[in-house]
Amino acid sequence: MQSSTFYIVQNGTRIGPLSFEQLKEYQITPDTFVWQPGMPEWQRASTCPELTPLFNVPPQFSRSAEVSTSVPPAPRPKTWLVESILTTIFCCLPFGIVGIVKANEVEAAYNRGDLAEAQRQSRLAKLWVLWGVGIAVVCTLLYILFVVVLAVSSGSFSGD
Repeated sequence: MQSSTFYIVQNGTRIGPLSFEQLKEYQITPDTFVWQPGMPEWQRASTCPELTPLFNVPPQFSRSAEVSTSVPPAPRPKTWLVESILTTIFCCLPFGIVGIVKANEVEAAYNRGDLAEAQRQSRLAKLWVLWGVGIAVVCTLLYILFVVVLAVSSGSFSGD
């Protein structure tokens, strides 16, 4: 492990950051989901050798998944990364770039265990994508209208 700061899921709620000493107060079990910076994803506490002293059971003990009382972590909110990239390429560069930044913030907040912030950043990324696409549609329609008006007006003058 790279850090002594942990996050846990208890009763469906993410809690943290917690020090090793603070973890003792939460009575975690081998099946409690934990995460800390450097981990690619949430995992059961039984897979972290440095947490085994917190259990009142031998380190090799692990209950089966059928009797697990721990709640798995909530799914990661949609990042809107692909949509942001497409908005950058095809629609509106500034809005797409902000969408990409917000999409990365979704991932970072989720990996920190801050689900509320990840959801907020996901909504912001979606908003930037929708605004970018909306502005592109409006600009395209205005351009088409301009071309049509120009064609009609130049056609009416040539007949005079």
